[in-house]
Amino acid sequence: MNVGIVTNELFDPRVGRVGGFGWAARAAARCLADRGLTPVFLSAEADERAADVIDTPIVLQRSNRIDLARRLRRARIGALLTIDYRPNYAPILAALPRTPAVIWVRDPRGPREHAALATLRMPD
Repeated sequence: MNVGIVTNELFDPRVGRVGGFGWAARAAARCLADRGLTPVFLSAEADERAADVIDTPIVLQRSNRIDLARRLRRARIGALLTIDYRPNYAPILAALPRTPAVIWVRDPRGPREHAALATLRMPD
């Protein structure tokens, strides 16, 4: 199964920003590949050069949403993993409305926020 990793950062300094989110995208891709799944990067901000320096397929978001939807369908994404959430992820998520998605929240939180989150329950 192809798993789309939605991120704004990649992990190679030659293609732009590198940080914790880029690390998370790389770690997720490796973990998925180790389990026989095929990671596909879906990026709202990555540079066109990204496809030349990573070993993972990448679908870059462009201004044309119809073209984006076609390219995402061709990528046959069976599930999505977003590295945190950014508003510019919305077109990617909207193009795959029936595809299950997991949001990996990486923002640090203090004890008060953790206590509030602990009160939340997932539905059965």
